[in-house]
Amino acid sequence: MNRRQALAAALLSIPLLSSASTADWTRFRGPNGDGVVEGKFADKISEGNFVWTAELPGKSHASPVIWKDRIYTTSADADEGKRYVLCLSAKDGKTIWKKEYDFSKYKQHADNSFSSATPAVDGLGVYIAWSRPEKYELFALDHEGKELWSQDLGPYKSIQGSGTSPILLDGTVIIANDQEGPKSSLMAFEHKSGAMQWKIDRKSGDKTSMSTPVVYKPKDGPQQVIFTCKAAGLSSIDPKSGQILWESPKVFDARTVGSPVVTDDLILGACGEGAAHRLLVAVRPGNPGEEPALVYKVERIAPYVPTPLVKGDRVYLWGDAGQVSCLKLATGEEVWSDKVGGLYYGSPVLVGDVLWCMSRKGDLIGVRAGEKFEEVAKINLGEPSHATPAVSDGKMYLRTLSKLICVDMSRK
Repeated sequence: MNRRQALAAALLSIPLLSSASTADWTRFRGPNGDGVVEGKFADKISEGNFVWTAELPGKSHASPVIWKDRIYTTSADADEGKRYVLCLSAKDGKTIWKKEYDFSKYKQHADNSFSSATPAVDGLGVYIAWSRPEKYELFALDHEGKELWSQDLGPYKSIQGSGTSPILLDGTVIIANDQEGPKSSLMAFEHKSGAMQWKIDRKSGDKTSMSTPVVYKPKDGPQQVIFTCKAAGLSSIDPKSGQILWESPKVFDARTVGSPVVTDDLILGACGEGAAHRLLVAVRPGNPGEEPALVYKVERIAPYVPTPLVKGDRVYLWGDAGQVSCLKLATGEEVWSDKVGGLYYGSPVLVGDVLWCMSRKGDLIGVRAGEKFEEVAKINLGEPSHATPAVSDGKMYLRTLSKLICVDMSRK
């Protein structure tokens, strides 16, 4: 048996924790990043719904991901020069295992962390992306914390730091590397071995993208992976070959941070700059090779960092400065818009019929997703948060800078 055959045999012997279920929260903002959890849940929670709180080392803006009864998250302690990958029990928040990695502090945006990318997880293991100026790294651990593979994606140049998260599709790990350096690219790796499946060199931009890709499933035709960045705009990629199917290169005039959102026939994406400029666009894809048609633009109430959310024929926007809005999906027409207060970097999730989002100060806000504005809850979590909630098996998991909080959404 040669070395390659031995490696393949070893990988096949790794026990999988079965296939994905509806309870698994496998990436940033859940299955395909839509942030929507169907079912009946508590809509007016209090601290009595809080089940447990776990203290975590360091600080992080990464959101948790969940596979079966395990929660995975990352963290970093700049003073100690340590980054962590953590596996916790969903039952009680106790640490099952913790992996430590050395790193050196580097300059980035003051509001960023040294562990901002959300992991992705499947039956094989968990996939983590970290950057530092000299190295952008993607690596995989199995469910017991053993390293499966690691890929050096090259140097990373960004005055903001990094934040885009990996995703999984049919056994392939896909990640965007749209940065300010000369080595921007989109890449895909086989999830068992880490072997590169394809790589697309990208035009270097003047604005790092922190947007996480999503999968678009047209009514007719194969799946596509949608990326956003200022330099290339909206891009559709064939996940099997890496071929560019179409691009809409002129839709964005600023940095993309929030992720795209897909529906049956519309794709939404947003960009922004500082506190002044915000833009949301909706495009309708056509045939491969054709630039999508621009359906509408939204500016005044568009979010920059928080990702939009679509439910049925409505779009919900949670603005960076606490302006929450409901629009008609087909036209972008405003149904209602109101203020909840606070500043936001995290994105909303919809649990039943309530939108939940955490403010930068650490307030958990609930707003009903309906035909009129209604704030249903506001609870201070005791610590700032830049993360997005995760939901699994009737529980909502809230990541603050140094804690993970479990909330029982079945309790009325």
